[in-house]
Amino acid sequence: MKFRTIFVYLHFLVAVLLINMVIVGYFSEDIVGVYKIALCVLFSIFSAFFIIFVLLPDFRVIELTEEGCSVNIFKVKKTHAWKDIVYICRDTVSTKTNSFEGIFFSTKLCRKSGKKITASYIQHSLDIFNCFCIFWMDEKEKEKVLNQLKEWGVEVITSPKLA
Repeated sequence: MKFRTIFVYLHFLVAVLLINMVIVGYFSEDIVGVYKIALCVLFSIFSAFFIIFVLLPDFRVIELTEEGCSVNIFKVKKTHAWKDIVYICRDTVSTKTNSFEGIFFSTKLCRKSGKKITASYIQHSLDIFNCFCIFWMDEKEKEKVLNQLKEWGVEVITSPKLA
């Protein structure tokens, strides 16, 4: 089973809009001199950070198999056996308007600071090969994945929020 994030198209659209803002700001005749350069540099820096920290992790493809799971991004692949993944939790993450349910995977239990790993941390982690998550499109896909993992003998912890 292969999964790609549900946010990739939205984030790609925002990245294109940011890059267009840089181009429009550069070629705008209303803004002159130092202000034009400052505006373009500001938009360029913001666009670069957005692409690196938001868009790049969205291009991951997560493949679940009986042996383990693989994380692919731009032809770079890392495979984890199920015994190597120490955190497998079904949980939800929320935005201001929506809540998304999924399974969160991590090869470690604690962050560098010693705090416990959480679903929110995994979703926003830049350790793209060792912390990753899957969000479901619908209930049918959710049941299929959970049943398949149970059949493979993979123990999925359910968050108290969902229990």
